[in-house]
Amino acid sequence: MSLRFKKSDPVDIELEWVHDVERVAYTLLESARIRCEWLSRGPVRSSELQQIHSDLGLAGFHVSNELSADARAQCLKVARDECESRSRGSRTLTLATMFEEALTAADTIAAALPHVIGDHMQTAHEHAVAACESLDERLADAGVEPT
Repeated sequence: MSLRFKKSDPVDIELEWVHDVERVAYTLLESARIRCEWLSRGPVRSSELQQIHSDLGLAGFHVSNELSADARAQCLKVARDECESRSRGSRTLTLATMFEEALTAADTIAAALPHVIGDHMQTAHEHAVAACESLDERLADAGVEPT
């Protein structure tokens, strides 16, 4: 993520930084959500995947609350392009990628929480963390140890 600084007051710089955080987090969450959709189309459809998909979607919804429709569309395009450019691989590899994306989004959102007015980012963080916890359980079931 690059920060674009311009000659303005600190409030403008902080708001621009928060919007950058929202865009990065939304893109990561959408990418993880798209991968979850891929998995749910496979032979194993589980309520756990549905819950992960729901948490990722709700986190994305809340984190993008302040973004314009154009910014959301751009982020979604980047997420789709990223997903298409990387091989889907095995179920375990896809879960691991989803976990990495969701965890990075949760950490990114957490860094912005002290700078945000309103509770949309807190709600987004809660859903991102819930998705991470569920993904961690799925990876543990697959025998993948955290690094």
